[in-house]
Amino acid sequence: MRPILLACLILMVFTRLADAKLITRTLQYKVDETTFISYLAYDDAEPGKRPGVLVFPEWWGMVEFPKQKAEELAKLGYVAMAVDMYGQGRATEDPKLAGNLVAELQPVQLRQRAAAALEMLRKEEQIDGTHIAAIGFCFGGKVALELAYSGADIRAAVSFHSDLTPPSPEDLKKIKAHILVCTGAVDPMAPAQKVQKLWQALTDSDVVWQINVYSGAKHGFTNPAADKYNMPPVGYNALAAKQSWEAMLALFEQVLAKPPQTRPTTATMPPRR
Repeated sequence: MRPILLACLILMVFTRLADAKLITRTLQYKVDETTFISYLAYDDAEPGKRPGVLVFPEWWGMVEFPKQKAEELAKLGYVAMAVDMYGQGRATEDPKLAGNLVAELQPVQLRQRAAAALEMLRKEEQIDGTHIAAIGFCFGGKVALELAYSGADIRAAVSFHSDLTPPSPEDLKKIKAHILVCTGAVDPMAPAQKVQKLWQALTDSDVVWQINVYSGAKHGFTNPAADKYNMPPVGYNALAAKQSWEAMLALFEQVLAKPPQTRPTTATMPPRR
């Protein structure tokens, strides 16, 4: 390659990096008279329409962790939205309050609020509305699965260390998304019996799915702040966090359009039948 051409290519790359800017802003919308304040992130240097990802938070609500995950995805070329599930952007570090907030939500409300977030994300001008995925952590993982169980038009639903209640026979027929479940081998909230029940339910369906179980991983294994809560069943596991995130990215490469070109891949999923 001629030196001048090489220099031009290098200059183009560095210009692209210099021009890249991570944009973050809040999105406000109402569901049943409750105002929700979600968090949108995207890279304004990415051209054209891009895939979208909903990020449903742990029961702590809109703390920094789901926002950070949305920003990570934005830097990879996605338009990502950390979703407010409680209203008014509520967040807490009090386990008792977090438990009460979750307990107040009925299953139908989970689906309604998740569906409203999906429609808000789909309205964004940068979004390719036919290529959207949902991911979630702990409580948020359950929400991501419930959105898929409802028959929502999403390409993938990814659950990290969440409740693993299987879908009903009726819901199994509705699922359009690829399902990826990432769970810890020593998570008391997702014991082997629950994993097996979900496994069996999905096996008896036409859903394309994958369940990854990570050795030594507790509940909350993706969150570096998990250990500060001093809750024995909860703990961060760096290896499981890395492996599960890479499994998610590998799935996205197969089911979402225009994937970024620099993502690592460590797992594969079969094409949707």
